[in-house]
Amino acid sequence: DFDHEKIIVDLQQPLVYDQQRSWPNYIYGVIQQLQLAGFQLKGGDLLICGDIPAGAGLSSSAALEMALIRALLFLSGETIDPTQAALLG
Repeated sequence: DFDHEKIIVDLQQPLVYDQQRSWPNYIYGVIQQLQLAGFQLKGGDLLICGDIPAGAGLSSSAALEMALIRALLFLSGETIDPTQAALLG
């Protein structure tokens, strides 16, 4: 949906809000909240795609956040309670 746009996140550096592009901020926010909750994240390559239209009122951002939480924690060997995941998202 974003012309194969690529972002690289350094998990060791402070995350900065991107004023030029909105969608990476969902990724930054999820990573930040997981780290603040004490999860030790490890790196990985993620490809994000979907068929929920952005802005269609179908919670595409919430779906992205939950998918990111599950993927990042899986890659890191961490687990999370579903309620905690929803609250962090």
